[in-house]
Amino acid sequence: MNFELAEDPHPDLEARVEGHPYLDIFDAAFLLRHPPCQIRRLAEAGLVPAHSLRHDGQTCWKFRLSELLGWAAEVGIEISTKALHALLSVGDKPQ
Repeated sequence: MNFELAEDPHPDLEARVEGHPYLDIFDAAFLLRHPPCQIRRLAEAGLVPAHSLRHDGQTCWKFRLSELLGWAAEVGIEISTKALHALLSVGDKPQ
């Protein structure tokens, strides 16, 4: 996986990205700097790597962080490093 961060990343960033759980549409939108409705349309059209889950007739979109980062690098979308650091630090703080 090849991606660059402008800010000081965690030393084990790639391993942390690979092991990260699925993101919801709001986290994906924050990371990709686009509104959630646009991310949903891209997911429905199959233009962004996404996984659909159906429950009670509703479709919920989930996104793997590693897939989004790879896709963004491939198509030339600049990600939010602030969002990436926030997403990766969620489990770092003691409870």
